[in-house]
Amino acid sequence: MLHSNINIPSPSTISRDVQEMFSLSQTHIAVFLQSHIGKLHLAVDGWTSPNVLVGS
Repeated sequence: MLHSNINIPSPSTISRDVQEMFSLSQTHIAVFLQSHIGKLHLAVDGWTSPNVLVGS
């Protein structure tokens, strides 16, 4: 936006690319995680989770 020669991709292009990357990496990540020996630390950020209940 600050540089006039920059072409910003459309939302549908970004969505398509994200879905393609997910599809290409899903099996590899599943195999990697299933073959992991030992403990695995997972961190979940509840502040940015879309299912956080907000009280009024």
